Amino acid sequence: MMCIPILRYSHIRDMQDSQSVSLANFEKQIQYLQKKSFQFLSLDDIFSIKAQNAQLPHRCVMLTFDGAWRDIYMNAYEILKHYWVKAGLFVVTEWVDEASKLTSEYVPTPHSECKNALIANPRSVMCNWEEIRSMQDVFSIGSMTHTYQFSNIVSLSWHEDFELSKRLIKQHLNVETKHLAWPDGNYNQGLLRTAKSMGYEAFYTMSGGLNKLTDNNDELKRYDVKDNVFWFKKVLFATSSTRNFRIGKIFL
Repeated sequence: MMCIPILRYSHIRDMQDSQSVSLANFEKQIQYLQKKSFQFLSLDDIFSIKAQNAQLPHRCVMLTFDGAWRDIYMNAYEILKHYWVKAGLFVVTEWVDEASKLTSEYVPTPHSECKNALIANPRSVMCNWEEIRSMQDVFSIGSMTHTYQFSNIVSLSWHEDFELSKRLIKQHLNVETKHLAWPDGNYNQGLLRTAKSMGYEAFYTMSGGLNKLTDNNDELKRYDVKDNVFWFKKVLFATSSTRNFRIGKIFL
């Protein structure tokens, strides 16, 4: 059975960091996908493919980016645009909203220290609304909640958090998003029911695995992309079908 590989990036930058992929390797990964004629899926494509019970392209992939870090605008966006690539961007709306009120030069910051940077000045590491609007020719938009349950500004219930994130994305980006990526991949069935009641329909984890056409969208699997082109090729092979996964999962 054919499957949909979904890959997860955090940062595109030249930093030795487990959450970062270098510009050179990122471009090589995109070039590999182009060379092998992969079809790039937007977030909403997963709905249309399943609703129509459509035949998957022989090779397809969904690239997702978590957090709307500033290096995505500075580095990833131009590469994706150059190669005519579609991708998904999950936005933590409080971080973007606060960054939009401030000014700062970009400060390269290890991922493990980014939360401290968000407290000091989110604009030093985070995109603002204007930058995200300018990237909508490449990125379809999803929510990664409003606060990531990490806020020194406001205390919200999950219901309020989901609703506010959805509303801000509509207000600033004119998108009625139905996509939610769980902070750190953590959720339970109660949170899933709450998010569904707010109009979210597709839910993205940080757990690896297969995304079959026959599965629902409650637990979409994503592999964290490594700064390694050889690994990238292996994960694409293994996650493109159930047969390939039986062969290739030992390498992941």
